[in-house]
Amino acid sequence: MIAEQIQKSQKKKVGLSVRSDLVSEAKALGINMSNELELVLTEKVLQLKAERWKQENQQAILSQNKFIEENGLPFDGLTDVGEY
Repeated sequence: MIAEQIQKSQKKKVGLSVRSDLVSEAKALGINMSNELELVLTEKVLQLKAERWKQENQQAILSQNKFIEENGLPFDGLTDVGEY
């Protein structure tokens, strides 16, 4: 999925500073540094967005958990269909 997003997205040139020994080793190993950076950066962005969502919605999640703890799940007991 992430690789498909990278292939379909428009590219933008950016300037980065990377350790020269690391660049040399990556080139020697045939690593496509642009693709690797996109993969890692995409994963990091998704991780941070998920963490931010959890923080922004923490109160609602806690409230919902408290409601369930106090009242149970809305349809508890209604799914008992007996033995087959």
